Amino acid sequence: MKNLKHFFLLLVAFCALFALYNCGDDAPRQHQQLQAAEEIMWDMPDSALHVLESIDPSSLRGDQQHALYALLMTQAQIKNNVTVKSDSLINIALDYFKDKADAPHKAAAYHYKGMVSYNSRKDSTAIHYFLEAEKLIPEINNYRLACLIYYWQSMVYLFRGMSEYANNVCDSGFEIAQEHGDTINMILFLQNKSRASHIAKQYDDAIFNYKKVIELSSPSKYMLYNLAVLRELGTMYMIKGDYKEAKKLTWKSYKGFCDNSNEIVYNKENYIQLGQIYTKLGNADSATFFLNRALKSAIHLHQQSIVYNCLRNLHQNTTHNYKLALEYDQQYRDIQDSIRKQEQIQAIAEMRERYNQQKAINERNEAIIVKDKVIKLALAACLILLALVLLFQYKVILKNRELKKQDEKVHALLMQIQENSQLVSKNEESVGKREEFLTLQLIKRLNLVSDLHKKPRVLKEGDWTILYSTCNEYFDQFMERLAKNYPALTSLDLQMCCLMKLRFSIYQMSELLCIDSKSVSRRKTRLKEHLFGDSPEKRSISLDSWVQEY
Repeated sequence: MKNLKHFFLLLVAFCALFALYNCGDDAPRQHQQLQAAEEIMWDMPDSALHVLESIDPSSLRGDQQHALYALLMTQAQIKNNVTVKSDSLINIALDYFKDKADAPHKAAAYHYKGMVSYNSRKDSTAIHYFLEAEKLIPEINNYRLACLIYYWQSMVYLFRGMSEYANNVCDSGFEIAQEHGDTINMILFLQNKSRASHIAKQYDDAIFNYKKVIELSSPSKYMLYNLAVLRELGTMYMIKGDYKEAKKLTWKSYKGFCDNSNEIVYNKENYIQLGQIYTKLGNADSATFFLNRALKSAIHLHQQSIVYNCLRNLHQNTTHNYKLALEYDQQYRDIQDSIRKQEQIQAIAEMRERYNQQKAINERNEAIIVKDKVIKLALAACLILLALVLLFQYKVILKNRELKKQDEKVHALLMQIQENSQLVSKNEESVGKREEFLTLQLIKRLNLVSDLHKKPRVLKEGDWTILYSTCNEYFDQFMERLAKNYPALTSLDLQMCCLMKLRFSIYQMSELLCIDSKSVSRRKTRLKEHLFGDSPEKRSISLDSWVQEY
């Protein structure tokens, strides 16, 4: 009985220490750092990020500290213009705060979950979390967080072309900003309200609101907002056909940025807009000047498309220089092809990202299942051991029999663990086959490769260029890496690697290279010697497997 009493005392002490370790706050320094970062977050986000980066996440204690750290780190990164696309960090904060009565932190967690979704182009998901954050606005005292929630909600609505919804949230956000005398947020909400009217083709309402923005942004400290709005207001007049007023406003914006030494950074849109306006006014020299300046700026493909289209129309309809118009027309078409190609690449990348996300979810679920099984087995083992101790105190005579039974149970548990390990191995093999299947599906979507797989023919020099480019583009610069890491490879060796990477059979390669299949096999043997030399370990590796994994 004395031994039993000591055992229970030790068990209670262990449980108390375990509870204190998990629930107590034994890291006051980290707690103070988190509080300091939160206090300076709105006014000095760069300093807040510096404080958070100095914290070792492994030193945090308790779910609350981990959740607050995850929330503040996501907030600091976004405020410092770091594009956050992974939701692994903000999910920690959201999972903790969503069930708590802490409205400010809960609203912030929902908002920044929406921001991460918005950065990942998941607009529907972003709207869902922004709406959840909006429900909590009456319960929070931070008006700047409320304005932020309404502002980014309006941005998603504008991006989706939902002008009426954007207009409503801009009104709500403007009221809060006006109540607290926050001029910058008032400007931002009025500007988005004007853009919503633009999308709805209510140009007079847009002009009215843009003029209100100009009145608010008149002080010099808001000058950059003022100049940007002048350009957008000029756009409204250009759409309405009042090109003189459009020129006046856009020119004023252009000169303002020049005077503020921000010409290159902010005037790209002004170059394009002035070029469009002068084109409409028939002033070829001025139009050409500004459109050429736009091309020399770092404008994206869609803006280049607008400029080349404008230059084409200018020389076709105004200067009647049809030869030059044809040249710009060709450049315009090339840009359109680039845009379409970029959209295709982006679609493939998004498909690959969705696959990776699903794969990560499956792996996480498998890990959770395994962890739950291990915990249950451990708890069962603890209960069994505890029962054994009690039985040992009261039934010493049955000791050997009970120990034998427990050995059998432990053996059964070990067998179960071994079976689970085999199941995990089978699942990993299945995932590998799935990856290979998706690679084959990707190859089928590439026109030239798919055609050659279906009907092999002798490859021309231009075909090799496309095949090399395909390998580089879809397989992480495969050809460039191969040529760089193995400079001794001949052009024939590189061609063989390219065809093997695109999964052509020996028969297909013989057709493509116009040689018999035995010659293909001999080339593969020589290629293996060039790659692996005399190393007996590497010579045993399958060349096809090596190329697919490289």
